[in-house]
Amino acid sequence: MDFLKNLFIMVWFISLIAFIVYWRKKANARKAAGENYSTDENYNAVSKMKRMIGIVCLASFVLGAAIPESPEAKAEREAKEQLQRIEQVAKSEQKAAEKVAKEAQKAEEKAAKEAAEQAKEQEKAAAEANKYVEADIDILINDIQNNAAAANKNYKGKFVKIVGGILDHVESDGDYISISNGDMTLVHVQCFPKNKEVKKQMLNLSNGQNVTVYGKITRVGGIIGYSLDMDKIE
Repeated sequence: MDFLKNLFIMVWFISLIAFIVYWRKKANARKAAGENYSTDENYNAVSKMKRMIGIVCLASFVLGAAIPESPEAKAEREAKEQLQRIEQVAKSEQKAAEKVAKEAQKAEEKAAKEAAEQAKEQEKAAAEANKYVEADIDILINDIQNNAAAANKNYKGKFVKIVGGILDHVESDGDYISISNGDMTLVHVQCFPKNKEVKKQMLNLSNGQNVTVYGKITRVGGIIGYSLDMDKIE
């Protein structure tokens, strides 16, 4: 039974191709014969052959479809279909696993990037905190009064955290503040804000208030004292 079914299927396939070929031949023969194509021998011969091939094609299709599969062929076909389904499921599971792995990799990369950025920020904060050398204002004023040249060499260009300062004056335009140690002396530290945030902090200050300032000493003078580019006020 399987042999006959396969035979009819093969005949149907071959006759289908032949039918298509003769369909084209018939069209060409009609075109070549002109208006009197119905009496043309070549056209009639091609048309007859096309009909015969069509009958064979249709009959082989019907017979091939009518013959049932043998149990063996059916089992083989179902086994192939089952195998195809298993392969499709395996492919779907593989794609899902690859997607999960890719997402996990992205999450790990993101976490590693965030950890690196956090570590970088921590290092930056630590470096920022460590760059300021603590300096007592009494020592600063005493050093400049004893030897302004030595004080200039020791402090100019240095980042300092000045502790123990007392606010003497806040300039009306907010361009600077002056701090000292509270003694009756002209020597003081003139602090110029580096940004708007520091300038806003200056609005909350009061004369006589104890302050701690951070910044870079830019000038050392024997009479007036120190100039500081101020980064922060506490």
